[in-house]
Parts: sequence; C-alpha cells; structure tokens
Amino acid sequence: LRVTCDDGRAVLDRAAPGSYDAVVLDAFVGAEPVRALATVEAARAARAALRPGGALVANVVSRAGGSDVSFLRAHVGSLLVAFAHVAVASAEGPTYLTALQAFSTYEPEVHAIPFDDDFPAPALHDGDV
Repeated sequence: LRVTCDDGRAVLDRAAPGSYDAVVLDAFVGAEPVRALATVEAARAARAALRPGGALVANVVSRAGGSDVSFLRAHVGSLLVAFAHVAVASAEGPTYLTALQAFSTYEPEVHAIPFDDDFPAPALHDGDV
C-alpha cells in the first residue's frame, strides 16, 4: 500500500496514466470540501490515473446536519461525466458522511442509495470554483 499525502488536485494532474488502483478523496478546508477535487476536470484526471478496474472513493460531509446535499449532487454530476458507474452510500452520524464511489469499468457491488436522473446537479468545472 502506497499512500500519498499532498495537494490532491496537483497529484491527479501530474499522475501517470493508469498508475493507481484507487483514489481516495477526503479533503476539507475546515468544514468546507475542496471544490477543486469535485470538478469534471478533476474527475477526468482521476479516471486517467486509475488502472482498469480502479475506483475513486470520496468522503462528502453534507451541510445543515445532512439536509443540504447540494455539494453532493454537484459532485455526483461531475463524476458522471468521467465515470461509467457512480454510487452513493450514506453513514449517518454526527457528521453525516456520504461516500461517493466511482468505478470506471464495472458496476459496483455496494449497498448504494439509488438515485434517479434528477438527483445529479449540473457538473462543476474548474472555472466555477
């Protein structure tokens, strides 16, 4: 297992194609998520960095005690541009964690929360953040 602790977006942008089995995003500035890691461009960079069968997992903490899922919806919208399969799993607790899982080449076998076509918000782009 090799763990890289660095500026997440910089790592993704300079990663060699197919160099990672998994990308885990758990990045916050205080209580705010790092929006630069939730854009279409970041999702495409992560997808390019993954080996075939690789996965991206992101920790998203929803605001307002879990009732404000606007960032989650936008992150899902961005991931759907780059990944064939996106799943949302929830773990309620004091921080209302939501794990986004994106898979490039296979449908995940996870206990996901189903969402319809209306759930994803418009994708974020680098110019938006």
